[in-house]
Amino acid sequence: MKKVLIVIGVLVFVILLLLTGKHLFKVLSSTSPSAFSPSVQCTIEGRPCWEIVRLTFNETEPIEPSEEIKRTTEKWWEDIEYNNNSLKEIGLSVVRHAQYRDGGSESYMLSNGVHLYMNGKIGSPNRWQTTLTFPDGKQFIFDEQGNLILQTNVQ
Repeated sequence: MKKVLIVIGVLVFVILLLLTGKHLFKVLSSTSPSAFSPSVQCTIEGRPCWEIVRLTFNETEPIEPSEEIKRTTEKWWEDIEYNNNSLKEIGLSVVRHAQYRDGGSESYMLSNGVHLYMNGKIGSPNRWQTTLTFPDGKQFIFDEQGNLILQTNVQ
């Protein structure tokens, strides 16, 4: 009899947990991460920031030195140049790029001093969010669809 009561109790608990979990999921998913007022704008060289993010991450190509230079030059990777014709048309270029061994994080530094960092760290609650940090300390954080989720001012 005890076993039956324990099994029934566990089943009731699991059912309640599932019902509560569904309700919590609906509440969390119904809030829009881009609920910022239309006055909040992020632009780089007059273009929306998310457009610059897409152009940078999708179209930047490294121009690596020749194999001979790689063999004869210590720290040759510090001299890699980057080609991105779309950014060039806007008056920007990529001056530095880094990839991290944490599951997919990447960062780019643009010629105007704006730093783009996409968090790809495995297990991070902020995975795939992209943070743009401007030289004046302003930061804009976007989700992976390009919705602005946070604006801060770092000093």
